[in-house]
Amino acid sequence: MLFKCLFVVAVVLELLCLSCYLFAGFCQKGKRPLIAKCVCSGLFILIGVFAMLAASNYTAYAVFMLVGLFFSFWGDYFLGISMKGKYFIAGMASFLIAHVFYIFAYFNAIALIIPGEIFFNTVEIIAIAVLLSVLAIASLKLKLDMGVYKIPVYIYSIVIVTMLVKAFSLSIRILSSSAKNALAISALIAGGALLFVISDAVLSLILFAGKDKRPMTVLNLITYFSAQILLASSIFFMA
Repeated sequence: MLFKCLFVVAVVLELLCLSCYLFAGFCQKGKRPLIAKCVCSGLFILIGVFAMLAASNYTAYAVFMLVGLFFSFWGDYFLGISMKGKYFIAGMASFLIAHVFYIFAYFNAIALIIPGEIFFNTVEIIAIAVLLSVLAIASLKLKLDMGVYKIPVYIYSIVIVTMLVKAFSLSIRILSSSAKNALAISALIAGGALLFVISDAVLSLILFAGKDKRPMTVLNLITYFSAQILLASSIFFMA
């Protein structure tokens, strides 16, 4: 009961701190934005930890998700320092590793539902190829200028698209099964993955298409932290 309460408290604190980070004037000067962002990132790790403890969920899914949340924290830290140069590369690398762990979490959950399932099936490969083609066309239409970051962005795009496809693949399998809380689990996993991709798409417009406007930044951060809250919370229901 204690950990369930702490899980709920952590979610509430995350929402409050995110509101302060985005809209409170005292969080907008000096190093305060970085500190506020790291507090928000630390809280989504706590959400995951308390979700694990509250549900006594010590499965591979939970462990991989927590490791992914941990690397996401460092991605936020590096990008909070700078959106250019070595810090940008370090941040992107941290998020790429986070997505790899999310992918392994989803696959391990799928393997429990369908023993002997291969890592990528034909439908998933086709879905990944189609989504990457759509992204490539969109980047050309929007005239994204990625400069020296082109190759890292391409690699990251492949990984996050794979994460999205595996998340939806898992969600569909769960909905098709008789799992407890199937609808809630599917919504959290698929919704979290989709919001993550939307957040990164908005960030791409900010960084590479000259859309660096305050509303775009707010949209990027709201979708991003919402994604992490949903993914961290999924640990509780996946027990």
